[in-house]
Amino acid sequence: EIPLRLVGSEMCIRDRDIVIVMSGEKPSAGGQVFQIAEEMPSFPGGIDECMRYIARHVKYPAISIENGAQGIVSVRFIIEKDGSISNPKIAQGVDEYLDKEAIRVISSMPKWRPGVQNGKKVRVKYTVPVVFRLQ
Repeated sequence: EIPLRLVGSEMCIRDRDIVIVMSGEKPSAGGQVFQIAEEMPSFPGGIDECMRYIARHVKYPAISIENGAQGIVSVRFIIEKDGSISNPKIAQGVDEYLDKEAIRVISSMPKWRPGVQNGKKVRVKYTVPVVFRLQ
């Protein structure tokens, strides 16, 4: 079971080296972005499969290994009404190569089951910190 905790107005789900933080955003051209929805979006196969997907698809950039770069890259993105990922941005970066790799992996995710509020599909914003750690 994945421990949940509330931090201010953000819900955190911690599992292994990846933390998913749901946070809100003001309405935009695509419609309101929810922080928490009645039915939260879900990755195909659940949160454990999301963690495995990221772990399987991250490729540690050789230049970052050579430079000894490691740390947490936080990527913010929106799960759209159709389940697609949009607007991935670096919330907190490490180096340009790790940042680009984290964006690439998040952007390559398959569609999620979208969030639902009041019976309608809604946009939900996530921040996913991806840990890069050298052995």
